[in-house]
Amino acid sequence: MKYLKQVFLFLRILPFSLFFCLKYLPFRKAIKIPILLYRPRFITLKGKITVENPSFGMVRLGFHTVPIYPNAGFVWDNKGGEVVFKGCCNIGNASAISVEKNARLIFGDHFEATTQFKCVCHYFITFSYQVCFGWNCIVVDTDFHKLSSLKGVVKRGYAPVFVGCYNWFAMNCVLLKGTITADHCVVGANTILTGKYDLPYSLIIGNPAKIKATGMYRDFSNDKIIFEKD
Repeated sequence: MKYLKQVFLFLRILPFSLFFCLKYLPFRKAIKIPILLYRPRFITLKGKITVENPSFGMVRLGFHTVPIYPNAGFVWDNKGGEVVFKGCCNIGNASAISVEKNARLIFGDHFEATTQFKCVCHYFITFSYQVCFGWNCIVVDTDFHKLSSLKGVVKRGYAPVFVGCYNWFAMNCVLLKGTITADHCVVGANTILTGKYDLPYSLIIGNPAKIKATGMYRDFSNDKIIFEKD
């Protein structure tokens, strides 16, 4: 029965995935089907995609990884920018990527976002190696508008976002324009980041976000909680 479910799932995702790969990649890369999409909704199919060292299914978008969230697949909206996948990338159910014309969005190898991940790139966003997002996080590099002051100063309303290697973001985190994090950062739930956090091995918490502790990190090879009986 498990084998039949896997076959059915593959047959369901194959047409959209193959279409998407042929749309964005050279034929010799597209036939490897490096990008798999589950229940995709395409808003705009412009721009370009770069996949480094492609292999079958190395990028998985929209798969139902967290059952308590809607099995809503994945929304893709690229109005003319470039999206780069440097390696394995898994973005779960009810998630979306929106890329504006001339913007650039880079996913480092071993990128993981569990569910309801939203990324809006109007300028430049980079995720380094092994970045992980928990439930319901959003990353955006623009205010969508400019603000003017009575002194005649007009703020440009956008700035790049750079996330360091081995970063982990708990549920409901928000990364706004100008966010920069060092390597090995842990960001607590409901944290809103708006600036530069340049100390590695930091625990970042709050609104506004502040470095609460240093010398902290998440060891993905040994992070399972063992609940003791009362």
